Amino acid sequence: MKKLFILLILILLPLSSLFSQIPEPGSFQYLQHAFSKRNSDVMEYLIGECNQYLLSFWDSPNADEVLFMLGELYEDEKMYPEAFLSYLKIKFIHPNSDRRNDSVSNLNQLVHNKAEGTFSEKRKNIDELVSQTLSFTDRNAAYFDYIKFVFELNIEDLNEILLQDIKTYTVIYAKNAKNGDQLYFWVGSLYKKSSDWHQSILAYDKVKYIASESLLIPQALFQIALLQYQETGQYSQAKDTFVSLIAANPDLSVSGDAQFYLAELYEEKLDNPDEAVANYRVLVESYPSSRFAVESLKRVAEIMEDKDNYVEAIAAYYQIFELYPKKSYTPEALLEIENLYRRRLENYEKAIETLKLYADQFPQREDAAERLFDAGDIYSDDLNNKQAAIDTYNEVINKFPTSDYAEKAKDRIQDLSEE
Repeated sequence: MKKLFILLILILLPLSSLFSQIPEPGSFQYLQHAFSKRNSDVMEYLIGECNQYLLSFWDSPNADEVLFMLGELYEDEKMYPEAFLSYLKIKFIHPNSDRRNDSVSNLNQLVHNKAEGTFSEKRKNIDELVSQTLSFTDRNAAYFDYIKFVFELNIEDLNEILLQDIKTYTVIYAKNAKNGDQLYFWVGSLYKKSSDWHQSILAYDKVKYIASESLLIPQALFQIALLQYQETGQYSQAKDTFVSLIAANPDLSVSGDAQFYLAELYEEKLDNPDEAVANYRVLVESYPSSRFAVESLKRVAEIMEDKDNYVEAIAAYYQIFELYPKKSYTPEALLEIENLYRRRLENYEKAIETLKLYADQFPQREDAAERLFDAGDIYSDDLNNKQAAIDTYNEVINKFPTSDYAEKAKDRIQDLSEE
């Protein structure tokens, strides 16, 4: 039924101007008559007639009554998301309607009883709206506010219907639709949520054509590039889109995100690790506050490890420690450094130095005592330096007296003293 309804709307949209020549009073009276005689055999027809009326006579004083009839028809067909949005439009677009209280009552029934599963996660948001008296200037602004509210609800079952509502709005208010760039950015997002990647790209692309000065253009370009990279396999186009976005908007945070994904694109899809490293480093230099800065340095280190360039890998990990000492990954970066010094370069003194630095910098971590204990083991097992090992085990006892490793350190000191 839902697919038939959407197809019907698509057919009706271009016909709305033709039907607008039909007298409104007769059309409304006919709907009242047909509605009173409704049965299961004519539901689809009546739903189409109501939608046609609303397209043709959107500013009629009877539009609220038709919306209410439409909501009840949808409820009869158990099309609860469609019913919900019909009643919600009355709340936004017809705040003085005689059907205001009835529509609120039906909304509450849908949200809390008939379709509670659909709305359970956003029930609080809906209840707050239903209890409010909304400000109203004109129907154009109210319709836009309705679209904004439904989009921000982010309920999957509403998204496909909302797409049609946006299209209806842009037909009704073709010459003075509000915030067209925002509308088509939302259209792009809705198509993306439904995995219609190519339609999403085209919708985002429309933003720059209908509003050449829009502040949403960088975000739209970013979304296009991300879809080209992650979903449609258009890697060359994605690269070009990321590059043009960064070049045109170097000071925006979204360009920092674009810089990261450009580097990742080189690494994972274009098989160019050198270019990936160069772009990851550009991100850290140009966008040091980016949410991807630490991850970029981590990627540089991993690429260098794959190339057996352990010195450069260590330098990248150490840069994380120097630039981002409070980030959650930073302790792990130090442990990666220690591992490279010990396992790959067999530089045991540097490994010990790193473990001690770890214990000093992150004494509250559960493994701090263990890492300092490991430093003692390296002195003992790899450097055969008994006294340095004993001194390090004593550090464990003094710095972490309540840890299990304090007891282990006492045992090791006793063993080494008896040798």
